[in-house]
Amino acid sequence: MRTCLFLLFCLCCAEGIYAQHTGFVYIESENGQPFYIRTRDSLYHSAPEGFMLLASLHKLKGDLILGFPGQTTAAFVFAMPATDMDKGWVLKDMKQEGWRLYDSKLDELVPTRRLGSKTDPYQGMLKRTDAFAVRLSQVVNDSAVLYYLPKPTTVLEAAPVPAIRLVSKKETATAWILVYEVREANGLDRIELEIPRQQKEELK
Repeated sequence: MRTCLFLLFCLCCAEGIYAQHTGFVYIESENGQPFYIRTRDSLYHSAPEGFMLLASLHKLKGDLILGFPGQTTAAFVFAMPATDMDKGWVLKDMKQEGWRLYDSKLDELVPTRRLGSKTDPYQGMLKRTDAFAVRLSQVVNDSAVLYYLPKPTTVLEAAPVPAIRLVSKKETATAWILVYEVREANGLDRIELEIPRQQKEELK
């Protein structure tokens, strides 16, 4: 199965000369060790034999975390290149340098960075505690499936409060005449209120 997928990937690369590139990436660990790749909202597991085929690379935005099931710390963080070209990478253990992705076609290593010892790869995410999620994490031997990105909350903007200012106040024998200036987003308006003197006395 692993060899068939690799041959299929090579065939896609060959056909890309005559057709539009589909943007596939094939990742294979050199020792057959299973791994996972986590985005901000998705989790991708490799096959048990240690290979993975990803499509629609333009959807994989931001930092991607690569790690191994059962390990508390991730191996490294990398970003998917901004290209529609098909890619083939080998996940290699570089000993002192740690795990790296090697591009055999370009004969170079994919730029990566390490997570600090105090860096939380699940920062800003929520953790599932229901029995099904906990059982699932035990089955796949990976606690990463417990974490998910919460849906963004909609913030309702408060309607602007109009500015009201007393412009003038005039007293007559029978009433008080108040003129207010109301400034709103669509312009300026004036409101004139006439309060009978008797009503004013009752208000006191």
